[in-house]
Amino acid sequence: MLQSGNCGDCLTANPGDSAGGVAIWTPVQNPPGYGTVTLGVCDFTAGGCVSFQIGDPDNGPFTPQPGDSTEWIVEAPAGFGYSYLPLVDFYQVSFSAAVWTADYEGPESQASTINDGVSPTPIWLWQTIFGSNQYLAVPSPLGGDGASFTDHYQQPIRGGNN
Repeated sequence: MLQSGNCGDCLTANPGDSAGGVAIWTPVQNPPGYGTVTLGVCDFTAGGCVSFQIGDPDNGPFTPQPGDSTEWIVEAPAGFGYSYLPLVDFYQVSFSAAVWTADYEGPESQASTINDGVSPTPIWLWQTIFGSNQYLAVPSPLGGDGASFTDHYQQPIRGGNN
C-alpha cells in the first residue's frame, strides 16, 4: 500500500497493475544549488495517484541538485551491510512512455524519449549465484517509439555462466 499523509490518501496496488512514477526537483533560493523533491506514483489500472514532498521550501531538509542521468530500472533490494537480497522471479516488467525532461514546467513541458538521450545504454542486472556471475534481469531492445522496453527475469543456473 502506498500512502501520502493520512490513510485517506492510500493507494492499493495489485500484481499486474500498470503504474508510473515521477520525481520533480524544485530549487530553493537559499542555499543555492539545493531544493525540494516531489515524488508521485500512479496506479493507472486502479485509477489513483499519491504524491508527497520531501522538504519544506522554507525550512528543508533540502537535497542537492540532481545529476544529468535518468534511469528506468528493475533492481534487487538491498540488505544490511550493502549486500543485495535475492531477486524474485518477476517474469517481466514492461516500460512504456518512458520519457524525461531537464526542465519541468508543468503538464505542457516537452518530454524526450530514452532514445533522445546522449548515450542510451541498457544495463543487465547480475549477481554472483551458485559461484558464478549470472545475469538476472535482461532488458529488450528499445521499441520503435524510443520510449518502451521490457525487462525480463532470467532464472539462475546452478554451475552455469551467462
